Amino acid sequence: MHMRKALEVKTRFYLGQKSFQFKADHDLMHYGGTGEMRRLLEVKTGDRWVVNPRHSRVTEEPDAVFRSPYGDVAIEFDADTYTLGTIRKKLDAFSDRAFIETVWGVTSPTRQRNLREDIGPRLKRDILLTDWWSDQPAP
Repeated sequence: MHMRKALEVKTRFYLGQKSFQFKADHDLMHYGGTGEMRRLLEVKTGDRWVVNPRHSRVTEEPDAVFRSPYGDVAIEFDADTYTLGTIRKKLDAFSDRAFIETVWGVTSPTRQRNLREDIGPRLKRDILLTDWWSDQPAP
């Protein structure tokens, strides 16, 4: 797990697209985290969930967009690599693009607690803990 060197979890990915076999481990992990956010938000298969196809690292692009009946929601999975400055830039960019909400997900309870203090007031809901690799039952 990037930025958590002590956490190494053997993981098997079942890929829905042949082209994914050429993706870097970090990209697959990022897709796993974004997918876990979808599960936690209970976004159904038929609902409009658009994953950033280029998986670009551009600040203005969220990892996914949920096209809810009320408007677009920016989905951002943070693998504990973003600085606070980058996080603020992302939130500003998503706000400027008129997303009705940004949902933020992280991989560790410590990161979740720290970001609650720093960016929690800017979000409409709590920061999601995306423990996607664990075999622990969902909360």
